[in-house]
Amino acid sequence: MSVDNSILNKDESVVNGNYQNILQGTAINTLFTVSSKNFKADKYNSTPTITKNGIQISIRDYDKLIFNPNFYKVLDYIILKLTPVLPYKSDDISRLKNFQNLDIVVSDFISDCGLSKANRAGVKEQLLQAIRILTRINLTFDNTIKQGKKTKAEYMSTPVCNAYVERGKFQIVFAVDFLKYLSNSYIMPFNVNLFKINMKNHANAYLIARRLLLHKNMNYTKANKNIISVNKLIESVPTLPSYREIMNNGKHVKQQIIEPFELAMTSLCTEYDILSDWNYSNIPKSYEEFIQSSITFSLKNYPKREKK
Repeated sequence: MSVDNSILNKDESVVNGNYQNILQGTAINTLFTVSSKNFKADKYNSTPTITKNGIQISIRDYDKLIFNPNFYKVLDYIILKLTPVLPYKSDDISRLKNFQNLDIVVSDFISDCGLSKANRAGVKEQLLQAIRILTRINLTFDNTIKQGKKTKAEYMSTPVCNAYVERGKFQIVFAVDFLKYLSNSYIMPFNVNLFKINMKNHANAYLIARRLLLHKNMNYTKANKNIISVNKLIESVPTLPSYREIMNNGKHVKQQIIEPFELAMTSLCTEYDILSDWNYSNIPKSYEEFIQSSITFSLKNYPKREKK
């Protein structure tokens, strides 16, 4: 996945209060396109591995884990907290080692996500489940690091992190090679209203919104920055069933794919203040027309790219 790094650098800031800079790259973004249905563990193999977008993802002891949509939100939350402190475009291992530790405070997560303090124990358990998955993930891929006008390619195989539970917080200890990858990835404006999305009822909306932000960032200077194909969009939403799955289980395509997609898009306008509006290029009357159509969208209060 190629992104024009000249569009937004870390010394630039977004100008709207709902948006913050977040580091992202192909390896991270690929984690948002997989779900529990992609990984199958059995008594012979407790570390399932898949390859997608050129990224090999392994999850150790997967049979002992609970993979649910909260994982996506927690992953973004952790990276958002790491982004402002991590040196940008650095491959200095001795320097990056100073940024391996990051505290995720449960009360801060509750506040930032608009969750109920009365459910603190439940929120802490959700964080524990998501962070436990992160500690079991290993990413293997060919990484490209830009150094001025030159690029350096290197093979990388790295865990994401380890973690420790302390009173009221989780201490994340990142693998230094993961920090090196993340430091040399790209900056994207991220709308923190995504953290308010109810993952039990609107996980599709979270993943759609994130994909729209990524699309806008990748195409900011292009004519299609506010246009995306439905097919490309739903490929990034693993919480939606695939067409093949529907055909094997009742064939209710409209009820299980089209209507949930439209509900998610509308909720981003009416409930979460992320989109101003969205429309089909042509209103589909069948699944074939749906999957071949495009949508236009408008991200609410999307920031201008202005240097400090």
